Amino acid sequence: MTTQIVVAVYRPHPGKAEEMAALITRHVPLLRRQGLATDRAPIVMRSADGSFVEVFEWDPAASDVPPHLIPAVREIWDAMEAIGDFATLSDLPESAGPHPSFTPV
Repeated sequence: MTTQIVVAVYRPHPGKAEEMAALITRHVPLLRRQGLATDRAPIVMRSADGSFVEVFEWDPAASDVPPHLIPAVREIWDAMEAIGDFATLSDLPESAGPHPSFTPV
């Protein structure tokens, strides 16, 4: 299986944006240490509604263990979920029109 570009959307709860931003800065490096993400530089952006959008390259063939069963991965995903919601691109106001634009982080 080839690598995949992943677009992850995180909507922090009120007052939790800085904490979410800190977790996001740790996210791809952690995935790399587990062999799940490539060395391609991630892109992190903000939506008009305050959601974070993270784009990175995933290597689905890197592990025989499902990512959610890897303790370090589960820990960061649980921490993200405790302070926000996982959303979809279609949840973002920018998705309503052509050429969605976001603010770089």
